[in-house]
Parts: sequence; structure tokens; C-alpha cells
Amino acid sequence: MSPFAIQFTETFGVRWYGLSYLAGFLTGYLIITWLSKNKLSPIPKEKVADLISYLAFGTMIGGRLGYCLFYAPDLLFSFDWVSVGPVSLPLWSALAVWKGGMASHGGIIGLGVASVLFARKYNIKILHILDLATFGGAIAIFYGRMANFINGELYGRACEGKCWFPVQVPDEINRWLSVEGYTEQLKNLYVVVKQIGPINLGNGQQLSPDKIEWNSWVANRSMSNIQAYAEIIRNKVAEGSVEVTSLLSQVLIPRHPSQIYQALGEGLFVFLVLIFFWRKPQKPGVIAAIWCCTYAVMRILGEQFRMPDAQIGYQFLGLTRGQILSSAQLIFGVCLLLFVSRLNNEKIGGYLKRS
Repeated sequence: MSPFAIQFTETFGVRWYGLSYLAGFLTGYLIITWLSKNKLSPIPKEKVADLISYLAFGTMIGGRLGYCLFYAPDLLFSFDWVSVGPVSLPLWSALAVWKGGMASHGGIIGLGVASVLFARKYNIKILHILDLATFGGAIAIFYGRMANFINGELYGRACEGKCWFPVQVPDEINRWLSVEGYTEQLKNLYVVVKQIGPINLGNGQQLSPDKIEWNSWVANRSMSNIQAYAEIIRNKVAEGSVEVTSLLSQVLIPRHPSQIYQALGEGLFVFLVLIFFWRKPQKPGVIAAIWCCTYAVMRILGEQFRMPDAQIGYQFLGLTRGQILSSAQLIFGVCLLLFVSRLNNEKIGGYLKRS
């Protein structure tokens, strides 16, 4: 699917992923405003927009730094060159967010830090702000995972005959290019390359391999040539080319639509759980703790259907990096729940009228 909701040029437009963040923050604003209006939260209505601004910056900054720390630490020590008119300037790779790379657990940490800063500035209980942040933001994860599905990123593991509605993901070609062991898949890609035919690289060079030359590129890992065709293949699928899509479907592996699993589990289900528990007043921090625990469990289960990052792979006991981080989050959530349950704080919230 095309990553653009509205496309102006080949590389510029309004992306679904950006809209998912916007929808998440807007939904959070509406939910927290409703709580404030109905006296279910002590936060003044006029301060809700400020809170969302804090949470937005915290999530974005934390998500990017979390990705660098947890998944790609090399970005912290490298620079890219960007063109500004006729001049090329160095840019810290950690700031190159348009190239992708956000980590949910980093965003969670950033959200927590932002909540603490907001609570201290406006003299509101930190634990209650954490409740608002998690309750208002839970459904945002649903939007984000659906955007992942549209982008064909963070895709699922091979179905192996156990999937009711398998999908095929053109972005899988990136894994073939970056990880050893996918030689046969790259060779099989020639059936699509043949359909596309010759391509121009823009510098006067033209590529037009026959099968023998293509297999030679694969054997010798001539990645620049293969990558040139891979980019065109992905673009043609996004543009709706029936011929390329039909041929590519013979090569790609049927996979679980894990992004949808995670959208329903980590996003919608967790949000419904929070609605259930906050139907009655709770001590500040209880909702945040329940969110930590429920999200962690859903993330651990969801990652059973998701491919790990190509540069990391499976780790201790065959777990993914996301499952390991979620296990730590689950422990933190349980400790937080035990801690806040022992505090002598007045209960807040509860949208059902007490008899």
C-alpha cells in the first residue's frame, strides 16, 4: 500500500504514519478534556493542551532516542550529509527521523519523563498525570500499528500454514538484501526483474541483466545493482502495478499480519481494559500500572507473530528485543501497582455514578 494519504511529489506528501501520531494526540486531547469537564480529573481544562504538548514532545524525542539506544546505537556516533542549496552539511544521524526508526519503549520512557515535568510545573500529582497519559494515549498505539501495516513495516513471521489471512510484504526484500541466507529468494526475484526490463540509474548507466548476470550479482553480493531494482519493484507495487504485483506474489513469503494483531491487542484491547478499570475511582497511579502490565503482556504475545529487526534477530531464549524490553516493563508495572496500592491517596475518576 502507498505510505502517502496525500502525495504531492514522488518523495513528499502527507504520510499515514504522521497522521497516526496526529490522530493519537488528538484522541488523547479529547479524552483528557472529557475527564476534566466531567470533574473526573483535577487537571484544569485549559491545561489539557499544554499536557498534550508535553506528551507529544516526550513521545517523539523518547521514541527516537530509544530506537538509537535499543536497536541502532551506531546512529549515536555517525553523521549524514544533507544538501542545503549548493552546500552539504553534516547532520547527526540520530536526528534523521525521516529515514525511519522509532521505538515504542523509548516513547514510553519519554512519555513518563514528560509527565513528571508537567506535573511538577503545574503542581499536580505525578501519578495522576501518568494515568492520564496512558489512558489518553492507549488507543494511539492502535493508530500507529495500523500505519505500520499500511507501510508494510515491522511485518510478521511466515505463516507456515497456520494463518487465516496471510499477507505478503514487499519490504521483505530489504531483509534479503541486509541479511545473509536469502540467496535463493534473491535469485527468484529475477522473474520480476525481467518484467521490469532495463532501468536507468540517472548517471548515464543502464542496467539490463539476463538471468545469468542477475545470479552473478546475487552470488557476488552486488547490492547496489540489486537495490536499484528492489526500489523500483517496491514503488511499482505501491503504484498498483498488476503485472509486478502478480509476479512478486510468486516470490514473497505469506506472513502473519502481525501489525493488525498488535493494533488490536496492544492498542484496542488495552484501551478497553483501562476503560473497564476506571469505571470506578482508582488511586492515582493504578491506571498507569495496569496499562504497563497489560501493554507488556500484549506486546510479548504480539511479538510471537512478528519478525525481529534484521540487524538484531532473536536473542536470549529465542526472544526478540521487544519481548525482553516488555518483560522489564511488566516487572516495573507490577512493582508500581504494589507501590501505589499501599499509598493512602484519595481515589480519582470513575465515570459510572456510584449508588
